[in-house]
Amino acid sequence: AAFITHERQRDAVVTRFRMDNKGVRAPHPGDPLMDARGRVVGTVTSCSIDSDGYSLGQAYIKLSHADEGTPLLVYSGAASARSIKPLGDLAIGDRVVVPIPVTVLSRFPTQKK
Repeated sequence: AAFITHERQRDAVVTRFRMDNKGVRAPHPGDPLMDARGRVVGTVTSCSIDSDGYSLGQAYIKLSHADEGTPLLVYSGAASARSIKPLGDLAIGDRVVVPIPVTVLSRFPTQKK
């Protein structure tokens, strides 16, 4: 009964995601995942490189955004972004962290044949 009650109240789930591009900075645990409107909908829990050379990870994501194929954005290295200047103080040549596109995958991978 306790498990069923917990499942009914749950609003997020751990699921897999894949970076849309190769060669981009891999996200780290704690980096935020956002929807297209900039609303934080999840947090990266782990990430590594898959056999095809893409960064593949897991994240704790709101159920409303956890469907397979959902496009999201991640701020890779967001923890290090705290040392960057406020947007109003930026000048030409300054660096900013930009979000990188990711796609939500099915929770369990399919076997390659």
